[in-house]
Amino acid sequence: TGKVELEYEAPDSLFWTEYPTEESYDGFEKELQSLYWNTWGMPGKDVVWTEDSQLKLKCIRQTLADELEPMFGVEKRDDKYVASLLRRQRATTCRAICAMRFMPSGTESAGLAVVQAMNHQYHLERAISDGRQIVRLVLTTAEYPCPPYFPGFTSQTNSKVLAEAPWESDEIVLQIKMQGEQFTVSYGKSRNHLRVLCHADGSLINPEKVGCMAGTMIGMFASGNGTDSDNVAAFDWFELK
Repeated sequence: TGKVELEYEAPDSLFWTEYPTEESYDGFEKELQSLYWNTWGMPGKDVVWTEDSQLKLKCIRQTLADELEPMFGVEKRDDKYVASLLRRQRATTCRAICAMRFMPSGTESAGLAVVQAMNHQYHLERAISDGRQIVRLVLTTAEYPCPPYFPGFTSQTNSKVLAEAPWESDEIVLQIKMQGEQFTVSYGKSRNHLRVLCHADGSLINPEKVGCMAGTMIGMFASGNGTDSDNVAAFDWFELK
């Protein structure tokens, strides 16, 4: 058909194998042992952990969208990690939702992220803007003339706030519903009392130039955005369904 289909006829010689269904909900009541969880880089010490039935993410300086670097000819460093916990998107129609306790200060932000390759991302986050406590949706994209494994690679990462609203409480529920490339972004006091912040175009983080990739990751993050902080974002639960 010229494209990858969701289903194919299986030959009779292929043995049927049942795999256990992954849990869609995690209340963080035990250590992070499930293989469906992923981190962005090797997590540093005391950056990602569970405690008191919560996931804790520390606001370190690293971000999910630090400027891209060439793959060769750069100095190796041991700080290539982000305070994040992510799962792979496995269906074109799905919903990611989480409950977070976080009061940002300075440049800090934390929340729910949809992460594609080469710094193409959406962040639904709590942050401060012009001295105001807010919730906002940020679109991050990057410009580059060639892949990072080509000589002469350069990159410019750009971020744009698509929508924001005031939010003073340290407790918030964040949700992103995906129907193909149509995203509905919501927030509120509980999963039963959500309001729509905006609608977003998923194709903006899935352009053809992203090239080879392992798929979209969805999950939670926290960052000091260039400044190390002891502040922590605490997540009561997360669901991807």
